[in-house]
Amino acid sequence: MEFAGKLEKHWDMIFQQELIERLTLVIAASPQYKTLRAILTGKQKPEYATSKEELFFTLFKTWSTNPISTLTLCLLSRNYELAYRLIPRFTQIEMDTPKLIALGSLVQLIESPGFIHLRIELTRQDQHSKFLMKTLQGILMLLPLSKSFQSLKKRLQCINIAPFELGCEQADAEFFGERHELQGQMSLQNCLAIFDQKQQQVEEYMRMRLQEEQKRLDEAVLNKQPRYVEQSSTSAANTTQVATSQNMTQQFIFI
Repeated sequence: MEFAGKLEKHWDMIFQQELIERLTLVIAASPQYKTLRAILTGKQKPEYATSKEELFFTLFKTWSTNPISTLTLCLLSRNYELAYRLIPRFTQIEMDTPKLIALGSLVQLIESPGFIHLRIELTRQDQHSKFLMKTLQGILMLLPLSKSFQSLKKRLQCINIAPFELGCEQADAEFFGERHELQGQMSLQNCLAIFDQKQQQVEEYMRMRLQEEQKRLDEAVLNKQPRYVEQSSTSAANTTQVATSQNMTQQFIFI
């Protein structure tokens, strides 16, 4: 949690995004982080935070710099309603090639052992699982036609939405974990506001970075221009000098 707080204050947002993306892949797929995944899903109690909600909220504030990693964090921690409400915000984010590749990596993670709970929960009929279903459908619509698209499409086609519900046992929390209760400062609306604010900061940072790069390019062009003029002047002077010498030679021969 302390590391997440320091990373959030780092001035280079591009560094933040790249590091968060790598950390997300490691946390979601590495066997060494099985305990952390169990804490985020509510199967175990955290030892270094007062609650799983506090741990998630601390990570969410830092992770919001990277939209795909934020979405992955929500799915990993079973905050499906929050993930569902993040999907429309991707219409305001420039989905460039790196983001689409990261989104494809998320689909591959869904097929990994770390997301078994997510795949099993797709068979349920409760409101919690409906948010999950709509989130995955939203991811499918964000993806271009690719292998990741076909993989997720086949997964969603396997779900048989039957017109009845068998009910959920209370013991299911042992297998899937307890759901997050995001209230107060950690409420759903506050999380969405933090995400929007982070994305605005990233957009402003990228704009300023582009302006600085353009300024450096302009300065480089201006610095090269006097040298060109100086070389042109020198060449012109040398040409004049050669022409004068040739005239003098011609006059000498004529004499």
